[in-house]
Amino acid sequence: MIKTEQGVPGRQHRIILTANASMTARQMHFFLAIALLFLGMTATGFVMLGAWPVLPFAGLEWLLLAYCMRKTLDRNALREVITLADDVLIWEQGRLEPERSLRLQSAWVALEWGESRNRNHARRLFLRSHGRRTEIGAFLTEDERATLAATLTRLLSDNQKYMR
Repeated sequence: MIKTEQGVPGRQHRIILTANASMTARQMHFFLAIALLFLGMTATGFVMLGAWPVLPFAGLEWLLLAYCMRKTLDRNALREVITLADDVLIWEQGRLEPERSLRLQSAWVALEWGESRNRNHARRLFLRSHGRRTEIGAFLTEDERATLAATLTRLLSDNQKYMR
């Protein structure tokens, strides 16, 4: 998901990129409680029939489900913030606070499309400047990346017109 904010009119723009999360933490906990209830009832039924080895496997299955759901929730919490102010482009990536950041002179920034790592996946979008390139919006769909590229291209060209 792409959210655009404008600070000082014509001089500062911020683009916030977030993953399209389908479940909140509260919903995940509710889902895991329901899954535990059904797994517990099923395992109890088998234990009553004398198939007690089902119980530890049901517990392991629930733990694996909880682990996978937690990893998905953590992945969905990832944010990227691109700030374009005066002659600087700042890219930050992290969950609660920036874990990685990059500061580039906006006049030297170029957007570059790259091939995907896998054959049937979306192309990748990079910020490139001074021989370095950084992938942006890896969790976005290809249509969202195209929208992001068009927005950044427009903002970078407007910024260069303003600086002249």
